Amino acid sequence: MDISISKIIEKGEGRTVEFKEKLPKSDTLVKSIIAFANGAGGKVLIGIEDNTKLIKGLSDRECSEYTDKVINSVYDLCYPIIRPEIYRYSIDDKGILVVNIYPGGSLPYYLRKEGRENGVYIRIGSHNKKAGLEEIQELERKSRNISFDEIEDFDADLVDLDIDKLSKDFYEYTEKKLSKNELINLKILKKNGGLEIPTIGGYLLAGKNPDKYFQSAIKCARFKGATTDIFIDRKEFRGPLYEQVENAMKFLMTHIELSGKVEGIQRVDKYSVPIKALREAVINAVAHRDYSISGADIKIAVFDDIVEITSPGLMPGALTLDDIGSGRSEIRNKVIARFFREINFIEQWGTGFKKIISICEEAGLPKPEFYEKGGFFQIAFKKLTETNGGLKQNASVENDVGGLNGGLNGGLNGGLNGGLNGGLNDSLNKLIALIANSPGIKAKDLAGILDRSINTIEKQIKQLIDKELIERRGSRKTGGYYVK
Repeated sequence: MDISISKIIEKGEGRTVEFKEKLPKSDTLVKSIIAFANGAGGKVLIGIEDNTKLIKGLSDRECSEYTDKVINSVYDLCYPIIRPEIYRYSIDDKGILVVNIYPGGSLPYYLRKEGRENGVYIRIGSHNKKAGLEEIQELERKSRNISFDEIEDFDADLVDLDIDKLSKDFYEYTEKKLSKNELINLKILKKNGGLEIPTIGGYLLAGKNPDKYFQSAIKCARFKGATTDIFIDRKEFRGPLYEQVENAMKFLMTHIELSGKVEGIQRVDKYSVPIKALREAVINAVAHRDYSISGADIKIAVFDDIVEITSPGLMPGALTLDDIGSGRSEIRNKVIARFFREINFIEQWGTGFKKIISICEEAGLPKPEFYEKGGFFQIAFKKLTETNGGLKQNASVENDVGGLNGGLNGGLNGGLNGGLNGGLNDSLNKLIALIANSPGIKAKDLAGILDRSINTIEKQIKQLIDKELIERRGSRKTGGYYVK
């Protein structure tokens, strides 16, 4: 038995697999073949009962006849030409016909009789869907190796970008100046007929009107319990994408439970989900979401038991869920991803998911779950529980460290202050925990997360430095705090 084929059958139908008991009508089969060619590729396995994984098998004669019919149907009905690999395979002495389709290079593929505008099909989950205009345009861009965020925004010009702010923030992250040539090299601007035109990516990073691309927001919510019935808090973040990342992280660090216990003579604080893993996931969502999809946002949902980060668009290109953690990468937004790498949000292409999984495993958490739901990609983190060495399932930090989460059920009025006013040791321990989970964090960010004045935070930071528990590294403008 072919191990890969048997595993495919065991997993069932999905984005890259379809079962057919007998050869279907030509149009039905070809729509699946077109959808696979327009996406990550896939296999049609004929001889397996739909939805049941039951191997019915085909005779040698059926395999031979079906092979000829598939070849003729694909040649007659598809455009551009698709060349599937077709072969017979035996499983438990039962023959199945494997129609293997590779990701195409002449996108988009379509049903010839329906034409390019109406005959393009894509794969969503285990179903074929007729592609809309935005999806067809995305396939055309992919064929030309152009990302959506590289396209010139002809409705904007240089005055629509806040270049001064972008340059200032870039310097704070990198200690490097952002020259006009660098703006063009990063494709934040493109030269066109003697003019400097912002790209869509450039506008998403520096545009003065954050509502222009209304689909670029991050919407965050903390729910009571395990359903979306009751909001405890919700925020919506717009503006430069790198600021959205920072603001989303402040929201998460406010609402992710923190537990503490004494080990020896030291108190050890631990978040119910590692902050570093969440940051990688938020950066991934912002850098790789599909910005061509109108009316959709990144959504971050914090429940009592899990944290979900959902972004518009399936995995880019020919990547599938099976590729997660393998190191393979495809960049959907080249301008945004390159800028994020310049400011050290992204360290190395293809390592994000591996890092997320590794951080969770080191913290004693199960591997995050990855989903493609409809046209969205989602990462779900299970929170650390009492049974696996951490917080109770619905733990409140009020019980564990004196009230970091104490105000949530009361509507977030003074939610952090309840614990911080409880004593100097707890206050300092919270600061240490935040710094440990976000190395290089700045005083102003600590003040924002903990809802304290910058003067109070700076005094407490001085106490920790005097105790030789933390240290400052880097320049006055770009440096931050680290645990020693």
